[in-house]
Amino acid sequence: MDDSMLIVYEIGGIVGGIVGGLIWGAVCIAIIRSKGYEAAPFSGWFWVGFFLGIIGLIVAAVKPENPNKSIR
Repeated sequence: MDDSMLIVYEIGGIVGGIVGGLIWGAVCIAIIRSKGYEAAPFSGWFWVGFFLGIIGLIVAAVKPENPNKSIR
């Protein structure tokens, strides 16, 4: 394999990692919001999902419901 193909694979891995992180972050935000917490885009919970992936998702999923959740 020549150097140009290696660079293409490295760039693909970086882009794939970023896209995957964005997806994990968005899922964590959605879970936290569904539990009654406020979470702005790119807030702390987004970064938990972005950097920790499935572990961040598990942490968000086991977080208890917000007891002060307003009923609409």
